[in-house]
Amino acid sequence: SPPLHTEAEVSLSGDASTAALPKCIAGTPHPVSPSSLTGKKVAKVAPPEGDSALSLEAADLGTEIHELLSRIEWDPANVDLSSGSNPARELVTVFLNSAEAMTLYTKPGEDWVLWNEKPFDLMAGGQWISGIFDRVHIRREGGKAVEARIYDYKTNRSTPEAIARHYEGQMEQYRQAAAKLLGITTDNVSARTVPI
Repeated sequence: SPPLHTEAEVSLSGDASTAALPKCIAGTPHPVSPSSLTGKKVAKVAPPEGDSALSLEAADLGTEIHELLSRIEWDPANVDLSSGSNPARELVTVFLNSAEAMTLYTKPGEDWVLWNEKPFDLMAGGQWISGIFDRVHIRREGGKAVEARIYDYKTNRSTPEAIARHYEGQMEQYRQAAAKLLGITTDNVSARTVPI
């Protein structure tokens, strides 16, 4: 790794007097994603039953499915799936015909807004957290957020219960991040996985 700068090497400039900065001892901070923090809040569990090592092909399919679902606001009937691969279109079509999708894509009321594939960066507990919410329904009263429901798409081939257990820590991190970003308590934020 490159050598750290000494106090003499790093300074601020702008006027005739130059103020030295303290030595850089930590290096450049790097963000962590909520999915990497799973074991921090909940005991680490084995991958969901039936989940083999994630192949590049499976990861690409998951990314493609997320992209297709990100096109849906409140009416899945209007989504264009034509750019997706056959496997992605098939999985998304089956999901969109499910009772869960009908509930997920029905706007709960006029006072609800949507975050769809919403990136975020924040500091929590001295840690830089960086991630992307797949889908968040936010209820507002008087222009202010009062409740949030986080939905995180999962393309694992496993049972819904096993997937939910495996990602408990990630869902907790998402709850904390949304609460902080929206200025509400975690009691008013729910988060759950949505198996596709």
